[in-house]
Amino acid sequence: MRRTVALAGVLTITGGTLMAVLAMVGSTSAWYGPWAIVGPFYLFMLGHGAHQPCGQSGAIGPFPQAAGTASALNGFLMMVAAFAMGGWLGAHMDGTVFPMVYGIWFWSVLITLSAWTLVQRHGHTPRH
Repeated sequence: MRRTVALAGVLTITGGTLMAVLAMVGSTSAWYGPWAIVGPFYLFMLGHGAHQPCGQSGAIGPFPQAAGTASALNGFLMMVAAFAMGGWLGAHMDGTVFPMVYGIWFWSVLITLSAWTLVQRHGHTPRH
C-alpha cells in the first residue's frame, strides 16, 4: 500500500503543478483552453483514486473494533476540510481560474507530502 500511495503522489503533484503552471503561463493566451484544466485534473484524480481508498482503509484498519466510528470520523473530517475549502474558494472567486487552480495545487502539495512522508513512516497496519 505504501508504494501505491507514493506512486499516486507523483500523479497528484504532477497534475496539480501542471495545472497551476499552465494557468500562470497562459491563462490569457489564445492557446489556453479547457484541456489545460481537464488534462492535469485527470492526473490529479487518478492519484485521488489511490489516495482515497488507501486513506480510508488506513483510517479504519487500526480500529477493527470501532470501524464504523473511525469511518464516520474520517468522513466528517473530509467534509470539514471541504467546507473550509469551499468557503475559501467562495471568498476568493474573481472570475478567473486562479482560485480553483491554487486550491488544487495547495491540496496536491499537502497530499503528496503526506504520501511521501507520513504514509511511508506510519502506513502499516498491525496484523490481527
